[in-house]
Amino acid sequence: LLAANEFDPHHCFRLGACTWGVQFHPEFSAEVIAEYILARQQAITEEGLDAAALLDQLQASPESAALLKQCARIVDGEA
Repeated sequence: LLAANEFDPHHCFRLGACTWGVQFHPEFSAEVIAEYILARQQAITEEGLDAAALLDQLQASPESAALLKQCARIVDGEA
């Protein structure tokens, strides 16, 4: 276990030397997430959620991209 929070007790993890995983999508920009919400709008509504509200709440998270780069450095043995 490498990271946890109240939402997910297994937020970032490593299994052995070659398998690393995270329970979020640091590679997604706000634009990608917006397109994903729009593409899944009907399914989101059927799940009882409000796609428009999700779009309104969407904000950039540059920390995710920085975290992804740092993880890549760790995996490559550079950090």
